[in-house]
Amino acid sequence: ISMAEFDQSVRIYYAFRHDLYKGGVSDVYDVLDLQPDQIDVLVFNDKYDKTIRKKQRKKYRDEVWKDRIYFEPLEGKLGGNSQRRDIGKWFGADNPGIYKK
Repeated sequence: ISMAEFDQSVRIYYAFRHDLYKGGVSDVYDVLDLQPDQIDVLVFNDKYDKTIRKKQRKKYRDEVWKDRIYFEPLEGKLGGNSQRRDIGKWFGADNPGIYKK
């Protein structure tokens, strides 16, 4: 779990594999002292939104859930391909090395 704040007005929270917590995303929100209705944008990788229970989904504002964003995962073949496409190099998540094309 991580959080970054910019100019005391934009906060970004990231929970890696929220589905592995016993209470799911609710446990993450408890740790961060965050309520789903305080969230303006949801971004998911690997379609992890499918792991969020229907009861939890209803706590988000309708437009926030409807407009959720997906991005390509940054690991494995897909991640390597997107990194090569976007920046011309591949950086491994647990390996600081840079690999040539």
